[in-house]
Amino acid sequence: MISSFFSKYHFNLNEIDSTNNFLIKLNKLKKFKYPVVATADFQNMGKGRNKNSWHSEKGKNLLMSILFNHKVELNDQFKLNAIISLSIAELVSIYTDNKVYVKWPNDIIVCNNKIAGFIVENTVRKNIIKSSVIGIGVNINQKKFQKFNPDATSLSILNNKEYEIDEVKKRLLELIEINYKNFDPKFLIQYNNILFRKNKYTKFVTGENIFRAKIQSVQYDGSVIMKDETGKSKKFKVNDIKYLL
Repeated sequence: MISSFFSKYHFNLNEIDSTNNFLIKLNKLKKFKYPVVATADFQNMGKGRNKNSWHSEKGKNLLMSILFNHKVELNDQFKLNAIISLSIAELVSIYTDNKVYVKWPNDIIVCNNKIAGFIVENTVRKNIIKSSVIGIGVNINQKKFQKFNPDATSLSILNNKEYEIDEVKKRLLELIEINYKNFDPKFLIQYNNILFRKNKYTKFVTGENIFRAKIQSVQYDGSVIMKDETGKSKKFKVNDIKYLL
């Protein structure tokens, strides 16, 4: 059974432009008191961050969006990002003994390859987040991928077996419920402990400027502190920079 927290409103779709779009439109028609979950076998306009698209073979992966109608201070918006990041990382850790990392701000990495990602779309009024739609993609049974940076992988590639997507979905919803209901103030410590390429020189681009720096930590507001090759520390907000691995 699906977690009771999520079982009241659950939509299973065959094909849709985007499960995020579906829930955003649905929420305009009716305000839901409880979380709403939508999954799809295929999305022809799946969303990634910065208007990127999410590519997935039909019926091979977990494509899911969750709607929360809640009241969250705008200054606390990174909490939701952390809840989803840590939940997916914990999920993947169930299926592999390899170290699982969070690639700031919204990808999950194992064996230096991307296995999952998500996007959060908030509706904000007067510095209060009234609703959040989280689109999640977890690579499960797909074996071949388009070229990504970093390269993509899946549970099936990691373990040379196929999985029941519904079972993976149930586990992830259980983890999200636990982390959402029992939010641990130590989330930032947990997040930074599994930060991808922490304290390792990595290429980044900001505007037209390419530079090498080490990620030192992610802050409470979701910004990242880096130290460049001159030893100078700099702070960047989400969307200010991009990895060039």
